Amino acid sequence: MEKKKNNGNVRVAQILSGARADEGLTRSEAAAKSGVPERYIAFFEGDLKSGVTADVFARNKLAEYCHFLRFDPKTIVAAYRNEQQLLPSTPIEFSPRLRRHPLTHIPTTKLLVTPNIIRTSLIVLAVFGVGLFFAVRTYHMVAPPMLTLASPQDGLVLHDKMLTIEGRTEREVQLLVNGKLITIDDSGNFTDQMDLRDGLNVITVTAARRHGKSTELTRRVVVDPRDRPTAALGGTSER
Repeated sequence: MEKKKNNGNVRVAQILSGARADEGLTRSEAAAKSGVPERYIAFFEGDLKSGVTADVFARNKLAEYCHFLRFDPKTIVAAYRNEQQLLPSTPIEFSPRLRRHPLTHIPTTKLLVTPNIIRTSLIVLAVFGVGLFFAVRTYHMVAPPMLTLASPQDGLVLHDKMLTIEGRTEREVQLLVNGKLITIDDSGNFTDQMDLRDGLNVITVTAARRHGKSTELTRRVVVDPRDRPTAALGGTSER
C-alpha cells in the first residue's frame, strides 16, 4: 500500500479531522461507527461550542476515538493534554505509521444495543409469543372445563319432587345431567327441571370437552314425603 506523505507538525484537532476526512466520514457517521458522541468528535476537532468539558471522561473518549481511527491513543492523548493545559505548544509528527491497523467498524461488543441484538430480541419475542399462544390454547383444549352449580346444594332435603338445576360452565362443552343433554346459553349458563322420586336422589352433572377432559359434580337430594300436603278424603272414619 502506498504510504501517505508526512504532513509535518500539526495539532491534535488537525490530525483527527484529517484522518476522518481521509476515510470519507462525516462527524455523524464517525460517531455512529465509533460509538463516540458527535459532540466529542467536534470538540476534539477544535469546535469550542460543542459544550464538552476537557476532563478525564473526555480523554477516555478521545482514546476510544483514536482506537477507531487506528492511532496510538497514548501519543494523541498526551499531545491533547498539553494543548488543553495551555503548555508550550508541542506539535507532534503525524505520519500514516501512527495508524496501526486497517479501519474497521466499531466492534459490536462495545455497543450496548446493536442491530443483531435488536433482531435477535424481536425473533425471541415472536417465538415466545407464538409458543405461549399455542400453550394456552392447548391447555384450554385438554384441561377440565369449568363447572359450577348454584342449585341444588349437596344434601338438600325437599318435600316437593320438582327440582330446578342451575349452574354455569363453558359454552363450548357438552353438558349432561344424569345422561340427559342440556342446552347452554351464550354466556355458559344452564337451567333444567328434574322430577325426583321419594327418598335419595343422586344427580350427576357432567361438562365434557369433545376431545378433552371432563368435569363432574354430584349432588345428593332427599325427597321426604312425610310433610307433603295431601288431598282430604271425603268424610271421616270412625274407630
